[in-house]
Amino acid sequence: SSNPSAGEPMSGSFAGGMADKRSSVASSVERVVETGATKAHGAIDASKTALQSGVRKADDAIASASEKAGTALDGLQQKAGDAMDRVARNPQVEEATRNLEQQIKEHPIRTLAVALGLGILVGRSFK
Repeated sequence: SSNPSAGEPMSGSFAGGMADKRSSVASSVERVVETGATKAHGAIDASKTALQSGVRKADDAIASASEKAGTALDGLQQKAGDAMDRVARNPQVEEATRNLEQQIKEHPIRTLAVALGLGILVGRSFK
């Protein structure tokens, strides 16, 4: 018979043909696995490179924003300092400060009572 059953011995040419087919299939599978592995490694490398590039861009953006914020804050602090200097040098403010100091020296109890009353009112208004 051309197709051996479990009890019949295989002829030499049939067994050799099967071995060749097994070897061919094994080689094909090996090539497919190697090709798949190569493509997977390539995809992983590409993903890694893209991720690293994204992280670098994010770091650069954060550094730039931080620098801009620092510069803006420095400018704002300078303007606030200049404004405080102008207010402190204002003759009306200087006069009001002298009057307040004189009031505190001449009437300390009354000044303390007024400050306490104002503190209570302001404290209640924030509740």
